[in-house]
Formats: sequence, C-alpha cells, structure tokens
Amino acid sequence: MKEKILAFDLLRAIAILAILLTHSTAYLGYKYLRYTILIFTPFFAKIGLSLFIFISGYLIHYNNSKISSIKDVLIFYKKRILRIFPLYWAALAVFTFVFYDYFGILSSQFTMSNASTLFSFHNLLIHLLGMQMLLAPTYSTPLFTLHFVGTIIILYLIYPFLMLYSKNTSRFLLISFLVFMVLALISDSFKIIHENFFSFYPIFIAGIVLSRVNVSDRWMYNPYFAIIPTLFFLSILLQDRLFLLLDPRFSIITTSSEAISSSLAITVIKGFAASIGLSYEVVRFAFISISSDVSMILFCVAQLWIANICINDKFSPLISSIISYVSTASYTVYLFHRPVLALWISLADRIHIFPFLQDFVTIILIVPALFIISYYIQNKESLLRKRFFT
Repeated sequence: MKEKILAFDLLRAIAILAILLTHSTAYLGYKYLRYTILIFTPFFAKIGLSLFIFISGYLIHYNNSKISSIKDVLIFYKKRILRIFPLYWAALAVFTFVFYDYFGILSSQFTMSNASTLFSFHNLLIHLLGMQMLLAPTYSTPLFTLHFVGTIIILYLIYPFLMLYSKNTSRFLLISFLVFMVLALISDSFKIIHENFFSFYPIFIAGIVLSRVNVSDRWMYNPYFAIIPTLFFLSILLQDRLFLLLDPRFSIITTSSEAISSSLAITVIKGFAASIGLSYEVVRFAFISISSDVSMILFCVAQLWIANICINDKFSPLISSIISYVSTASYTVYLFHRPVLALWISLADRIHIFPFLQDFVTIILIVPALFIISYYIQNKESLLRKRFFT
C-alpha cells in the first residue's frame, strides 16, 4: 500500500508541474523562454488535468468501493465536501480580491474585460456552490483554473450512484455510458454542463475501472504492458489526422494524387448527427473528445505503469520525501498559484525588474515558496478537518 501511494504521489507531482508549466506563460517576462513553453502548453495542460482526473477516479474507488445504501452515499458526500470546499472557498475569495482588482494592485496585463461578469454576485454564488461547470455556459461563466474544481464536483456527485447500481465492471461500464449519453442530451437541449466535463468524464471512468480490476496489483509489472506508450504515440498521430479531416481549411493528398477533402468528413458527420437528432457541433466535439480521451487514458495508464516500475526499483528516501511533499501541496498550489504569481509579477513590473531576473526569482524563489507554504496549509487544513469532523 505504501508503494502504491508513492506511485500516485509521483503522478500528482507530474500533474501539478505540467499545469504550472502551462500557466507559466502568463507570468514569464523573458519572451524566448515564454515562446518555447507556449509550443507545448496545450499538451501540458491536457496531461496535467487528465492525470489529476485519472488519479481521482482510481483513488476514489480504491478508498470508497463499498457503496451499497443511501447512507453510504451521504457519508461519501460529507467526506468530499469537507475535503474540497474549505480551501476552494478560500481560493475563490483570493481570486475575487486579486483579479477583481479592488485597489488597482495588478499590472495592466492581468486586466480582464469580463471581470464584472466573472465576479458578479450571481456568478460568485454559483461558484460558492461548486456548480459553475454544471450550469455553464447558459447560467454561469467558470473562473479560470477554478473550473477544474467544478468538474471534479460533478464527477463526485455522480460516482456513488454509479457504484450503487453497479455490481460488476461490465454493468458499471454500461451505466457509465448511459449516464454520459443522458447528460449529453441534457447539455444539448438546455445548453448547460460545460463541454470540459464530457472531455474528462471518460478519463475518470477509466481510473475507476483500472482500480476495480486491481490493475497495478495484478499485471502492472508485466513487461508486455510496455506497449501502452507505443499505443499512446500512435493515438496522437491518429488524433492529429482527425483534426485535419475536421478542419475545412485542409485536405489530405494521397499517394495517387487524389485529395481527400475535409468537406467529405464533415458531410458524413453532419448526416450522422442528423440521424441521431444531435447538432453537428455536438457530434464533432464527441469525435474530437473521444480521440483526445483515448490518447490521455493511454498516457495516464503508461505513467502509472512507469511510476510503479520506478517505485518498485526504490527511490532514495530523499527523492521519495520530495515526491510526497510536492504531491501533498499539489491541491493548494493548484488553487492559489495564479493569484500569487499575478501579485508577484505586478510587483516586479512596478519596480522595473529586468525580465530575465524576474523569471529567475519566479523559478528559484517564488515557486518553491509557494510549494512550501501550500504544504503547511494543506497539512494544517487536514489536521483541523480530522479534529473537528471525525
């Protein structure tokens, strides 16, 4: 169990570092460093959030596999609310204070044209309840970064009922698919439930399924499992070709000099969408999401396999401690890194620090300090939660 926890700690550490790299482009001053990271940021963002979702699915089932009554459902909700909301509410308050810019403390580069909408009473109330992704886009506008918490909340709302009515893995997969389709129809009809939820739902389900079959215990160390990274890279190539087919600006030239126009693929998808009563945009999004989710699921499984191999070879105590430290701090770092970095960059801008020096201080001082403070905040919050609610 200890080795399994350390493997997931390693995945959390990778996830939060990938997200920090993604968001760093808004807070770096040296343009060549920023441009270099920008090349990879779409991929970093996807793998960071996908790893968090995958880990959540795996560990939620690992720790809450026995849900057989409404009482169990309520106990599950209580635990999740206490785990998620206190720090999330604190982050929401900090976001409002910093980015609504009450005292003009931010640099002009962080000025948002839609701040009055994002921080309106109506929108903040929805965020307080964690319903921003459920009611978007019609009734809410999700705040950047904090939208992830809204996605996790919907997944956790669904999870206990998936378990309550699933006695085996095949039934679980069937019910999960039916839930997905019902929510997709609701989303298309009422213009609610943000599209990001549908992107991450299959990854969450994949984590649960791998936990149900004890994948890391039974065959994670099988050398034939190394085929997963290969499949991941193949899926990336296929996904790239799919994007071309669905982009009306491109056509693919075959070896016989015949052009396969993207209009043909679009026409086929439009016909399919009409036959099942959905809009072209919804079906196109489904095709792209499925290809992306397959890639990310393969990536997450490959990372879990690699993590287990690394842990099996035994990290040094120092490396293990650093991994656990970063993992413990990851949730708090995720919630607060944007306002902290925005305040620092605004200060650096006011005192006219050279871009290279600004980035040096950010990387060497500000980010490590963020992790250290977040670690102690997370530990203190966990102790208070256990003291007053257990």
